[in-house]
Order: sequence, then C-alpha cells, then structure tokens
Amino acid sequence: MELIKHFSFILPYINDLFDQDVMVTVSFDRDFNIQQSNIVILTTDHWGDDEYLLTPPDCRPQSMIDCLKIKVRQYPTKTFYLMTVCPFLEEFFTDEKNLIVIHWGNDFMLHPDTDYSGISPVMEKEFSKNWHWVSLSNNLRVHRSICHLILLGLDIKHGYQRFDPSWIIRHESWKSFKSYLKYNKYPYLNSISRKFYPVMEKGFLKVKNSEGYDAKKYLHRDNKSAEVGMNLKENFNQSLKNVFYQHSAIEVVTETVFINQTGIITEKYLNTVYGSNFPIIIGMHRTVAHLRSLGFDMFDDIIDHSYDEIVDPYVRMTKAITDNRKMLEDKGVAISAWFDCQDRFQQNYRLIEAIYQNKEHMVKQQIHNTLDRKKTRN
Repeated sequence: MELIKHFSFILPYINDLFDQDVMVTVSFDRDFNIQQSNIVILTTDHWGDDEYLLTPPDCRPQSMIDCLKIKVRQYPTKTFYLMTVCPFLEEFFTDEKNLIVIHWGNDFMLHPDTDYSGISPVMEKEFSKNWHWVSLSNNLRVHRSICHLILLGLDIKHGYQRFDPSWIIRHESWKSFKSYLKYNKYPYLNSISRKFYPVMEKGFLKVKNSEGYDAKKYLHRDNKSAEVGMNLKENFNQSLKNVFYQHSAIEVVTETVFINQTGIITEKYLNTVYGSNFPIIIGMHRTVAHLRSLGFDMFDDIIDHSYDEIVDPYVRMTKAITDNRKMLEDKGVAISAWFDCQDRFQQNYRLIEAIYQNKEHMVKQQIHNTLDRKKTRN
C-alpha cells in the first residue's frame, strides 16, 4: 500500500485511461477473479537477481518472470499491464498476448528512496589524492567481487576500491574459489577463464593480503548504524560527495544486476551525474545505449563504451576495463579531460534535475506512448 500511496499521482490518470474498468495493485500473487477486466501492476525493482545464478539450477526458486507468466495465463480474459523500471524486461514476455509491459521510468527516477533533486553537483575538485578513479561496492554480489579481483589483478594504478571481501576471503585458496564456482555450476566465467584466471588469481592473493583496497562490510538498512540509516540522498551528500567525488574523475560503476537483462539502473549511475565523474558501467548489456537514449552524455569521446554492445557478461566486463586502461592509469590525461568536459557534466546535471521536475508528466507519456505503439502494431 505504501508504494501505491507513493504513486498516487498516477492513479487518476490510470482510472481515466481505462474508464474505471481497472484494478491497480503492487502484487500479482493474488486472485484476479474480479469484475475489472484490466489489471495494472506497479513495480519499482529488478525482476531477476544474478545471485540466484550461483545456486545450482535445481535449487533455484521459480523466477518472478515465470510466476507472472503462469498468472496471466490463468486469466486469459484479463489484460495485465506491468509497470516496470527494468528497461529490457519486455523481451521476456513477447509470447504473453494478454500482458503489456510498460517501462514507465528508471529506478533512479521512480524508486521511493532515490530522489537526488536539489543536490548541487560536484563541479570543483581538488584531485589531491594519489588516486583519480573510484569503484565503490557495498552489497555483496558475485560480479562485483569478480570485477574487483580483475582490477586488482591487472594492477591498475591510481584507483580507490572499496568493497566487501568476505565472499572471497572465506576461501582458503584460489583453487578452492574455482572449485566453488564449478560445484555451483556457474559457467559465466568460462569465456574469460584462460586469459583472466591468472589475473584473478593475482587479485585473489591481494584480497587475502588486504592489499590495494579498503574493506567495506555491508550492513542491511535495518541495522541501526547511522550510515546505513541514511537515505540515498543523504548518503551521497554526507558520505560520498566530499570524500570520493571531490577527488575523482572516473568511476567504475558496479550496478546491481549484471548478467540477466532483468535488472535496473540505480543510484550508482546517478552518483556519477551528481559527482561529475566519467562512468565506466559494469552493468547489463545495452545499459549505456539506454542512458544515451535518455539524453545523457556518456562521454563517448573520452570513455570507450564499445563494451556495452557485447552480450557475454564477463567479456563485456573485461573489455570495459582493458579498453579504458589508459584513462584509469594516466591521471594527467584523465584530469585534463575532466576539466575540458565541465560544461557537459553540467548538461547532464540539468537533464537529471529536469527529469525529476517532470517525472509525473514523463510517466504518463511513457504509458501513452507504449499503448499507442501496441495499438499501431495490432
């Protein structure tokens, strides 16, 4: 009910759109033997967590996507409208004739806890540290650990890395680490294993020796820690802005979902906009293209984003790092590029502020445009 309350601005529009013949819900795990013929499902999270991919296939829970498919097939006379912040989710439901997927906006625009509006961007930087790029990971995720292993193993200089190493250090040896992946049938590293396992082994030894990074123990928000208790806007202003973005020009952004196309684009990208950093995004295939389509300058003349076109997740990750190694290692070149792009950072900031100010109109426009496209195709 809290989510419906948060999006109360859209309810009159939805009711008018369907002439009151509609039920709006935040859950599809229910009975839909109701009078209304249209069901609108409001969601603001990802639709598939990569972490389940580290569980043997026969032990994984049924996916949310499969659950929704089963549900809509139970009610063929109803039309379901799934409102999602996942930009690529529609491709998973192409066979469902009575389900329309509407990407009504991105997580960083619509999530109740993510609203940076009014924060001033970091436009004056000191660059007084011995690093000029950052990669900051809190919540434990496999691809984040792999990314930090690769960054450490390649011995890329002039970076600050902060992450929780517990998933790595619980293994006694690199051999144990590999055996764990094999036992759990995690095949996604196979395409890079020959070239990058030696690199990752070097990174593994550095992690075990507490070398080249700061350890960050992830705490759930229910914990009473003051830092965790902050909302995302407060966290950026109080814990990130002056400590990290004041001194960095580039960020290796480790997004939430990396392998599946069921994920979201979160405040981690948003931090680079308000922090005025060049982004290298460790995220889903086509994430950069999607952000570019929204109007964001992705600094393609500074950062090589050709990795974004690669479907294989870990080939995409390694290419993102190695193709931009020059910018990561050459502090002078990176800082010079940053000063040259100040107007462009300002443009991105103005764009996100405009998105926040007009989000209600943008949501309605997304719904209208999607339904218009469906009518045209039919």
